[in-house]
Amino acid sequence: MPDTTVTIRPAAGLVVRDPATRAPLATEGELKTLDTYWSRRLLDGDVHLVADAAATTQPAAKAALKAPQGSAQ
Repeated sequence: MPDTTVTIRPAAGLVVRDPATRAPLATEGELKTLDTYWSRRLLDGDVHLVADAAATTQPAAKAALKAPQGSAQ
């Protein structure tokens, strides 16, 4: 499966650091591979998809974030 990349920016008032570089995420947004770390930041609301990139990557990002549904038997 190819890596999904998204452009994300920190939520207002937050400083979110890249775990690999320890550098703060740019307020205008940065292109990142949607891995476990960034998926969790999106779900927690710590980062947001950048509007112009969201139009092309949002369906892939939502599919990657969607948790599998277990059967309740």
